[in-house]
Amino acid sequence: MGLSKAQVEFYWEHGFVALPGLFPAARMDAARARYDQLIAEGPKEGGPTPSQEPEVAKGRAGIAPSAATVRKFERLAPHEPLFLELASFAPLVEAVASLIGRPVQIWHDQSQLKPPRVGSAKPPHQDNSYHRIEPADLTATAWVAIDEATLENGCMRFLPGSHKGGLVEHVPLPGQEHNLSPRDMDLSSEVVVTCKSGDVALFHTLTLHHSLPNHTDQWRRSFICHYIHPDAASPTDHTRLPRIQMSN
Repeated sequence: MGLSKAQVEFYWEHGFVALPGLFPAARMDAARARYDQLIAEGPKEGGPTPSQEPEVAKGRAGIAPSAATVRKFERLAPHEPLFLELASFAPLVEAVASLIGRPVQIWHDQSQLKPPRVGSAKPPHQDNSYHRIEPADLTATAWVAIDEATLENGCMRFLPGSHKGGLVEHVPLPGQEHNLSPRDMDLSSEVVVTCKSGDVALFHTLTLHHSLPNHTDQWRRSFICHYIHPDAASPTDHTRLPRIQMSN
């Protein structure tokens, strides 16, 4: 079915749109279980490798790296059928197609896990600082809340309308070359988007967004998929997965 006219208009005006309850609970339960397995299995040759929280990996957090301090995975969809199924979930793909047109391809995916207590903030940034996809209107990011995302555990925060200003200069932070310093930005207009498990936030690749640390005892896992229309391109292009089959 795709998005309603009102949802599409909201997206282009504000740079994001929330889609409550898009995924059924069973799919989120399966994703949580598979994350636990992948973390327990550890690095695999030729497969997705878990990354630690940066301060933990650098030895600055006062705790040893462990399964409880894993921060992220990159590109699960090409290796993991469950995550390819999440990225290809028909209601999500139809929603994306309402924004970037048909056909839709998976360009890149990642998982931001923000572990309990040590999950760090993600500074403000635009996804297209990394991707450099042109035209930017032919790509969109889907942020899937695997766990509930709350004020306390680091939910997403968007600066509405920021996608209209184009790509801003991302002055490098130490070890974070694609981020911006919150001290140099006016965040007073930001919109906080809390999510239940199974909710999705769709946003433009030029929308400024960030998240705060996880101060709770619960994970704040998210599966993030970047979609692209075949007419768009990027100098940092990933190996695209085949076009997603869509109903007429």
